Amino acid sequence: CFGEDHGRAIVSLPFGRRDDLARLARRFGVPLYGAGRVGAAGGALVVRTAGSTWRWDTGRLRRLSFDAIPRRMREVAATSTEGS
Repeated sequence: CFGEDHGRAIVSLPFGRRDDLARLARRFGVPLYGAGRVGAAGGALVVRTAGSTWRWDTGRLRRLSFDAIPRRMREVAATSTEGS
C-alpha cells in the first residue's frame, strides 16, 4: 500500500532542482530520500533493488488507483443486495 501521510510526502521536481530541494530540507531539518527519477508520461514505474527489478505499467496503476473506491463500493453494494 502506498500513501502520503504522517508527515511524509512525495515531491517531484525537475532533476536540475534536486540540490535546491536538498538545501531547503536541510534548512528545516526535514529528512530527504531520493527514491528515483520521473520518466516520460505513460512510461513504466521501475523499482530496482540489489537483486531484483520490478516494472509496472503506469496507465494500469493510474486506473487501479482512480477506480479503487468506486470498485470497492460496487463490491459492497453487490454483497448487501445478495441477501435481499
